[in-house]
Amino acid sequence: MKEEVKLWWEYTEADIKTAEHANDANDYYAVGFWAQQAVEKCIKALILHKGAEFKKIHDLEALGKRVNAPEAIIDKCKKISPAYTIARYPDAASKPASSVSKAEAEELLKLAKEVIKWVKEQMK
Repeated sequence: MKEEVKLWWEYTEADIKTAEHANDANDYYAVGFWAQQAVEKCIKALILHKGAEFKKIHDLEALGKRVNAPEAIIDKCKKISPAYTIARYPDAASKPASSVSKAEAEELLKLAKEVIKWVKEQMK
């Protein structure tokens, strides 16, 4: 594995671990943010693994399409992507960070792990 890809993958693993810790601490908006970050970084790792380059974007749907992900993965990306905005931009979020529920956070974490698993399989 190329060093750059390895580095992106290490950040993926750190971010999903941080999402799990946030979930344990009941910081549900943070779960979504770190889950989104983990997915973004793993897809970017896959892009690099395939020898391509990527734009600095946070749109998981666009990144998923860039790697020709199946529709089921794209759908998961669509559900995870808004978590970034909710956590980072109070004036642009579709809802306040404080309103993210435990169930929503756990769903985002589950979806993120499924996308990460798919990406990992693509990198074999």
